[in-house]
Amino acid sequence: MIDTENLYQVLSTDICTPIPEATVSRIISRPPFITVPGVSNIRDLSHGNGVRPGFVYRSGNLSDITDEGKSVLVARIGVSTIFDLRNQSEREKAPSPEIEGIKTIWMPYGARPASLNLRDFARKDHSAIGFVKMYMGILNSAAPAFRQVFQHVQSCPHDPFIFHCSAGKDRTGVLASLILLLVGRSHDEIIIDYILTRVGLESGRENFQQVLDLHLGTDQMRPEVAGLLELSGVRPSAMAAFLKTFEETYDGGVEGYLTEKLGFSRVEVQMMRRNLVD
Repeated sequence: MIDTENLYQVLSTDICTPIPEATVSRIISRPPFITVPGVSNIRDLSHGNGVRPGFVYRSGNLSDITDEGKSVLVARIGVSTIFDLRNQSEREKAPSPEIEGIKTIWMPYGARPASLNLRDFARKDHSAIGFVKMYMGILNSAAPAFRQVFQHVQSCPHDPFIFHCSAGKDRTGVLASLILLLVGRSHDEIIIDYILTRVGLESGRENFQQVLDLHLGTDQMRPEVAGLLELSGVRPSAMAAFLKTFEETYDGGVEGYLTEKLGFSRVEVQMMRRNLVD
């Protein structure tokens, strides 16, 4: 396996720069990544993160899962519930699969998602201002779905679950950070979990580049192009800035968000934490 320093360097690779296939294979063939045919960027959030093994999984969307992949989820991993964090239009374009033995839970957004300005992502210093705005907006718009996930953690501690958005990067990354904060993981550990998605996205990198060239052209000096490139990337600074802003916004950090925004009691939050680690 790649050592931590070199792994961090690989995961910080710009989205337009390919990662060698052998390097990608070496990383995704080992935990926390797991192999589920037809599903990209899927991994065990529990691995090395202080969460009880085999309880919490994250991924990109499951619409292309194969029959073999369904069997892996049910028989080998034992997933009981899928939480779909996507919006209605995304679900219509790529419907959730029917998997016998697994229920899929989806909730409409509780508020209109924050509008994105690609220029916020296009600063030459790679400022994370765009990501902070987007991720703080996700805390608001996806609150009904997030509440369902934490309700599951509280009430169904013996039922493994998986949550996903489209790529498994932003909405999924925000929710993963909340879970890891709840079990006391450091910001550095959460950032590593977040940027692992860079390898998970490699299989679709060429398709992304083709779409970018088709719709926006190749002039990366244009703010819109540069902004989209940043938005599609996975930079450590994005998660670092979000975590700082999040903990400055909610008194008590994740506990404050769970009680103030999602409406749980402190006793319920303590139960969630216990269920995640015991």
